[in-house]
Amino acid sequence: EHLDLANKLIRARKKMGFTQLEVAKKAGMHVNYYARIERGEINTSYEKLQKISEAFKIRIYRFSSSLRSTRSQKFLLL
Repeated sequence: EHLDLANKLIRARKKMGFTQLEVAKKAGMHVNYYARIERGEINTSYEKLQKISEAFKIRIYRFSSSLRSTRSQKFLLL
C-alpha cells in the first residue's frame, strides 16, 4: 500500500493538470521535498499529506484507506 501512495499523488497531480511546483506551492513546501515524496524517497507526516490533499481539494483518505487522524503518525513511502 505504501508503494501506491506515490503513484496516487502523481495520478492526482496529472489529473488536476498541476506541475510539481504548483502542488508544492499550494501545500506550502519546497518543490524538491514534494518531488521526493512523489518518487517515494522520503517519509512524510500526516500533516504534510493533509496539506497536499488540500492542494488537490480532495480528502486525504483518497490517498490511503489506512490513514488515521493521528497527528504524530508517519507514512513510509518506500
